[in-house]
Amino acid sequence: MRKKFILVFATMILSIFLFTPTTFAVDKYGKVEGVTGKDSFQSGSDAKITSYQEGDQKVFVVTYGAMDLKYVKENTEIGRTIEAAWVGARAYAPDGTDENINDITFRVLNSSGEWTEKKFKDFKDSKAAPHYIDLYGAVTKEKLEAVAKEGKDNLVVGTWEFDWNNNKKYEQKIIIQIDPQVVKLSDQKGESLFTPEKYNEIASQETMPKTGDNKTLLYVSLIAIASVAGICTLNKIR
Repeated sequence: MRKKFILVFATMILSIFLFTPTTFAVDKYGKVEGVTGKDSFQSGSDAKITSYQEGDQKVFVVTYGAMDLKYVKENTEIGRTIEAAWVGARAYAPDGTDENINDITFRVLNSSGEWTEKKFKDFKDSKAAPHYIDLYGAVTKEKLEAVAKEGKDNLVVGTWEFDWNNNKKYEQKIIIQIDPQVVKLSDQKGESLFTPEKYNEIASQETMPKTGDNKTLLYVSLIAIASVAGICTLNKIR
């Protein structure tokens, strides 16, 4: 009986050891900086980076203003899953992660609203210090037109969350967004696909009364005129 108890107890301890993730002490958040505008096919303003606390998570927002963006070819080997312009930011691993870089995980929010988990070590620039990876989100004509129809002043192109200390909690979130009101987009040949003028044109069409609204307005106006005319007639009779 005693041997059986010892065996069960030892099995429990071994299970805890094997399945409990190894955590490690790190500075809580990594540095974030903009990278778009520093390459050969994109140009524009430097990124504005702001941050705020959201519960236990620190959120970093990378915002780009006026930009000239250009489509590049699809290349799945480097993560370009579609033909689009790509806007990015660089995420550095915080101090204290050198010996544990292979254990770091992060996840990306995909277009269907689901999270996909990835390993930090799987990206080439993560190997040597300073450890970092470049994060990119796609910008397309369709996305810009969609936010213009809604009259929005920002287009979120990507969202990522990082678990730096392997505790299964994502301590840092990075959001990349652009201002569609001041973005110019062209295809690979340089032909214009979207401009600030196009944004204003689409946005103004969405705020104008629809055909049905015009009819309603006309009916209301006629009723109002008839009511006033009726009141004036009654006053004359009196």
